[in-house]
Amino acid sequence: MSETRYLSQPIRNLLGRLLGKIIVNEEWRIHAHVSETFRLGNILIASGQITPAQLNDTLEQQKHSPMKIGELLVEKGYLQKNQVDQGVRLQQLLASVTLGTLIALSVPVAVHAGVSTAGFSATASVKKVARLTVLHQQEQMLITGENIAQGYMEVHAASRVEVRNSSLAGYMIMFELQEGQFQHVLIRGLGTELQIKSGDGWVLKPHSRGPEVLVLTYRFILPSDTKPGTYPWPIRMSAVAI
Repeated sequence: MSETRYLSQPIRNLLGRLLGKIIVNEEWRIHAHVSETFRLGNILIASGQITPAQLNDTLEQQKHSPMKIGELLVEKGYLQKNQVDQGVRLQQLLASVTLGTLIALSVPVAVHAGVSTAGFSATASVKKVARLTVLHQQEQMLITGENIAQGYMEVHAASRVEVRNSSLAGYMIMFELQEGQFQHVLIRGLGTELQIKSGDGWVLKPHSRGPEVLVLTYRFILPSDTKPGTYPWPIRMSAVAI
């Protein structure tokens, strides 16, 4: 069994980009040089709801429109209104998740004078921890010509993890899709189907008494140029208390 207690570097970078520019050194000391509003477009891309090209197209149109970015995404047919509403809720949540993560890691935070913190504050007396333990993880997957012909590879029960969470508000499971051949995957076993396209994705989970065991099945969408062979497992997981 392996245990993950802290966020890996790509996930810290994702949260850092959304909050502002956060630089983490080897001693886990964090200096918030820039703090800015969470951007809905970045969140929608990271959760696989839209592509960077769709966001850029919408932002270009917004220059000539009084409409909000979410309204334009719906008008252009890129999203449904309920997807935008979900993104807005996640936008509001991510700031507190990020600050809660810093507290859980027991990291001193230095904010330079004159930098707005958008009204959020944190105290060292609050400590919320989500601990993810990998009970089983498939390390490789074999892609055959038949998989390529049908356009996808289904891997049943490839991950079995246990999550212990101390936060009554719940926790977030975050997935990192490594750069390489596979950039589109559907994940089942989380209570809702999660779709990741080119990057990272996450799903919110409610608080549960005692440890929660999740068994995850993956469907990898295969590009037409995929070659048959054995590939290393392309996804990593982390857990964050809310």
